[in-house]
Amino acid sequence: MAATAVALNLIDRLGRRRIFFLSIPSMDLGLLLCALAFSHFPILALDIATSPNATSTTNLWSPFLILFMAVYVASYALGNPVGCLVRIIPYASGSLGTGMAAATNWILNFVVGVSFLPAAELMYRGAAGLFVFYALVCVAGTLAAWRMHQRTKGPRMEEIEEVLRGWGSAGKRVD
Repeated sequence: MAATAVALNLIDRLGRRRIFFLSIPSMDLGLLLCALAFSHFPILALDIATSPNATSTTNLWSPFLILFMAVYVASYALGNPVGCLVRIIPYASGSLGTGMAAATNWILNFVVGVSFLPAAELMYRGAAGLFVFYALVCVAGTLAAWRMHQRTKGPRMEEIEEVLRGWGSAGKRVD
């Protein structure tokens, strides 16, 4: 919540695009640090039988895991992709586009939540490997967003709509 408040105070000075792309490295760092912490947990790791002294390892890394997860969540809140997408959705399809962006976000959050434990069991190195995979997905999404997410600080909405015309819905009336 604090990161969202910070983002709201910075958004007009820095712009959505800059905040979005500044938050991504922190998200990746948080995910990779979670992978590091999970690699020291005997639970959700493939090498449960070979983990040395499970109790002290778990106690030592638990606060770090919570801290690293907080880094990820705060970074996500700072750059909120759904909020960043809302600005580039043309006025004519604003409500539909915003709804689709929010629905996609919630559906994918649900899929990640439901599939976490089975995926951690199947993934090489358990939950640690899964968090590395999440970090790689974050990097791939960043590259895709860098290519598609147009600059929105400065240009008028009409200019943004003109740039997005080739992407599909820009300029089409949605009733």
